[in-house]
Amino acid sequence: ASFDGSLVSAGYFVGANLSGASFRNVYARASDFGGANLEGARLQATVRSIGSQFIGCNFYGASMIGAELTGALFIGADFRGADLNGANMQCADLSSAKLNGADLTGVDMTGAYVGREKPELLVDIVWSGTTCPDGTLSDDNGGTCIGHLASTPADLECPYGTP
Repeated sequence: ASFDGSLVSAGYFVGANLSGASFRNVYARASDFGGANLEGARLQATVRSIGSQFIGCNFYGASMIGAELTGALFIGADFRGADLNGANMQCADLSSAKLNGADLTGVDMTGAYVGREKPELLVDIVWSGTTCPDGTLSDDNGGTCIGHLASTPADLECPYGTP
């Protein structure tokens, strides 16, 4: 399926099978993708999903290069093997998200909540040039953001509100 160039406001994709779908140059503000299967999907270029919900979504192997995901909810989402190179995830909520093997090169995670209560979900992540949730750079932290994650969402400074 291709949603390229679409405008989706308050879209409802809960539980949808969007495996391999293309979302290039899409504006999907405040949409609900809860539990959707986006395995291998392409959410690239100027995808704008500000304030959208991706709770429990499967992004396994997805390409999200340069996606605008500010303030999105990714609670329990599976990003294993996903490429988020250059994405903007400021103030996103990644509580209990599986980030194993994800490429977070150049991702801005300022103010994002990445739960550190389950360290097994934070293994083999590429943190190159990543802006950590506390605003520091992964390259200045030994090539990681581990140790620069907030204890609770309330510990973060976020201009868009608490994730």
